[in-house]
Amino acid sequence: MERSQQPTPPESAASSESSERPERPGRPASPASPASPGRPGWPEIVAGLAGLTVVGIGGAFGVMRLGIDPVGTGLILTALSGAGGLAGFCAAYFLRLRSWAAFGVKRTSWRWIAIGAGVGVVTFFAKSAAILGYVMLPGDGQSPQELYGTGARGG
Repeated sequence: MERSQQPTPPESAASSESSERPERPGRPASPASPASPGRPGWPEIVAGLAGLTVVGIGGAFGVMRLGIDPVGTGLILTALSGAGGLAGFCAAYFLRLRSWAAFGVKRTSWRWIAIGAGVGVVTFFAKSAAILGYVMLPGDGQSPQELYGTGARGG
C-alpha cells in the first residue's frame, strides 16, 4: 500500500489549520461588517447626558420657577427624576438606531427580577438610615430631598 492512499489522521488535518483561530461558540464567524453598528460610543454617551440634562435638570429648574405648591413641585420633581433618565436613554438610542442588546437590554428571568426588587427594598432602607445618620450626627435638620418627601406625604 502506498503512502498517498492512506487516509489522513484527524490530528494532522487539525494541525495544518492551527494557524487559523478556532471558532468560539456564541461568537460570529466573521467580524462585524462596517454597516452594522457595534456598541454605543461617545456620540451616544454625549446624547444621553444631553437628554438627561435637558429633561431632568432643565425641567427641574423650570418647575421651580413656576411657583407651584410644595406638594405639586415634589410630585413633578419625582416624575422628572425618572423621565430624565428615560429621555437620556432614548436620545442615545435614537441617535443611531441599534439593537436593544447593544445597550445591554436583554431578556431576564423572574429570579433576577425578584433579586433586583429585594436589593431595591434593602437599598431604600439603607438610604433612610443614612439620611437619619446625617441628620443626627451634624445636627443638620435640612434634607436635600425634602421636596420629594413633601410630595410623597401630600400627594
